[in-house]
Amino acid sequence: MGCGSSIDVQDSKTTLLLNQASTAVTDNDSIYLMKTDTSNRKITENVQVLRQKKSANCLNFLTTTLMNHFIFYSLSDEVIMGIINKMFYCCLHSNTTLYPKECVASCFLILERGNLQYEGCSLQKGSTIGELSLLLRLEKQKNVKAIDDCFFWGLDKNTFLNSLDYIMAKQYLQNKQFITGQSFYQFLTPMQQDGLAQNIIVTKYRPNAIIAQEGERADSFIVIKSGQAAVYKGTKFIRYLQPRDCFGENSLQMTTKRNATVQAVSEVQCLVLTRERVKQILGNDVKKQLQFAVIRQILKQLKTPSLEIEKLLPSFRFHHYNNEIFDINELHDYLVIVVEGTMRSEDQVYHKGDLVSDVYDDQQFYCTGTLAKLDKVKLELEDYVLEDSTYEFKRVRPQFSELNNQKLIGNSAYGTLYKVEYKNEKYVLRKISRDIISQWNLEKQIKQERKILEIINNPFVANFHQYYSDEQHIYFLQDYIKGKNLGDYLHDNGLLDKEKAQFLISQMILLLETFSNLSIISREFKPNNFIIDKNGYIYLIDFKTSKQAYRTHTIIGNPHYMAPEIIEGKGYTTFSDVWSVGVCLYEFLCGGVPFGEDQEDPYKVYEDILNYQIKYPQFYRDQVGKNLMNQLMSLNVYQRVGSSFDELKAHKWFNISWDQLQHKQLKLNPKKQDSNLKRLNNIEMIERC
Repeated sequence: MGCGSSIDVQDSKTTLLLNQASTAVTDNDSIYLMKTDTSNRKITENVQVLRQKKSANCLNFLTTTLMNHFIFYSLSDEVIMGIINKMFYCCLHSNTTLYPKECVASCFLILERGNLQYEGCSLQKGSTIGELSLLLRLEKQKNVKAIDDCFFWGLDKNTFLNSLDYIMAKQYLQNKQFITGQSFYQFLTPMQQDGLAQNIIVTKYRPNAIIAQEGERADSFIVIKSGQAAVYKGTKFIRYLQPRDCFGENSLQMTTKRNATVQAVSEVQCLVLTRERVKQILGNDVKKQLQFAVIRQILKQLKTPSLEIEKLLPSFRFHHYNNEIFDINELHDYLVIVVEGTMRSEDQVYHKGDLVSDVYDDQQFYCTGTLAKLDKVKLELEDYVLEDSTYEFKRVRPQFSELNNQKLIGNSAYGTLYKVEYKNEKYVLRKISRDIISQWNLEKQIKQERKILEIINNPFVANFHQYYSDEQHIYFLQDYIKGKNLGDYLHDNGLLDKEKAQFLISQMILLLETFSNLSIISREFKPNNFIIDKNGYIYLIDFKTSKQAYRTHTIIGNPHYMAPEIIEGKGYTTFSDVWSVGVCLYEFLCGGVPFGEDQEDPYKVYEDILNYQIKYPQFYRDQVGKNLMNQLMSLNVYQRVGSSFDELKAHKWFNISWDQLQHKQLKLNPKKQDSNLKRLNNIEMIERC
């Protein structure tokens, strides 16, 4: 029994996998009922899990199936085998439907044998079931029924989604490497570059297939990733395209037509970036944003502070030339940058990305392209105060025996908090039982939390200092914060005025900027996870759901603060936390949350979020504030921040010194500071472990 029938064709790649997995090969094909605990899988399908070792034929079958699957095809041999090793064997008995009513799929299944009907059609050996349900988190499943006993190899939801995270991260890094050298890409901000890399589509073409047809509408930029393609003008051969060769860059900025035909010579894999995806990331005016990208680089070279750059960009004026002659005196009072084309004289040539300098009066230039110019008076470089906006805290590393005066200050489901002292400074010691960690399967979560706490360097978190462990417990030593839960503070105070809301939300944005730089996704940006001190400074205290990843798919978080892309199960990044900050700002200024305010059922809240109608109360009339909230809670994830966090911080609603805030040199106006904040001296930090 088991994978008894062999695969006819076994290539060298499959053979290599079988050799690597020799320890998993067995001649014993007997099936046993699974005696080990499978509760962690939380399988909802009507299958019976069986014990079945993987034979050589079985490994061959699974390897071939995964390598031909649209999700797993790009994985390495080692990763494919790692996934196979985590697969379990199961049976769907005859005349049984796979999914109970209102079942959310919990497994990705590969049919090994049996007569299985899917929406009235028979499925063949090697057919896969469940991947779309897991990706899209579908609540209503298709009608799948076993006519006789059917046997599957399965992958539980968590392993499937973790594999998908790995695939996305791997493809992201590969794609980014392939387009890094493209001229339009190199001037973009890191956030814009990441956005484009994450939205590249991978396509495959068989030999002789047409990749692009001469005369057809061009709306995508294409890079050859592997294989060879030929370029034809009419029937005339022009040249071959090799890996890293590309075409169609102009189509990202405007509607054009293909001026040649590109045909696959061998099997070709392409990276495709469509104009619609680029517009989502850069904005509708792609050409203008690409020009701004060139200007940013020059101003950075001139040591202009990043925030000031974003404020200066709207003041630049663009002049287009078509092989025209002009006198340099016309530009004498301006900072001039070549953003497209070239500008040349008899002895000088300026290309895209060059600052026009070292020119003589009355010198004549020919220009074909676009120049960006800014009145030098507006630049006023000498007025900029260049501050060190980095934040550093001194991490202490005391021995456990050096912690004195332990005092219990709180308990929670799986942790205890103590206030301790070291060299006359107060800290919080978080104690977690190893039994609880084992019982709740928290090993991975604890490891992830510790990793994140060790790399974060930000003034708006309860900073981590030391980790301890013994046979019964583990311990985290963190800053001791006197303060009040921000959620309770909002409950006591009701609506906040603009100054208080700005003070709080600006701190969240600075914290998110750090998270973004470290590829950390919080998934719990909400008032109840912050402590506010007597000066109005806030501290994130909950990192249980935080994850360091470029992209993830797990649905975690408070429904009211959850971004729509999380609910849709399509994968999300740190931009999902920006949405949560938008919800917080709405809560500060308008009262309540914008979606599902009167709903307790999570699915009702999800439905409200996906319907996406932001309604503002009649009393809130600040159009600039509405504009900011609409941006933070935009369905287009890339427009929530813009080109960078500096662009977000340059929004007109903000009137705050970001550097002073980063160094905690600001305080709320004492006249507007309410009595609740003044009383925070007497309230001790309480953390939900």
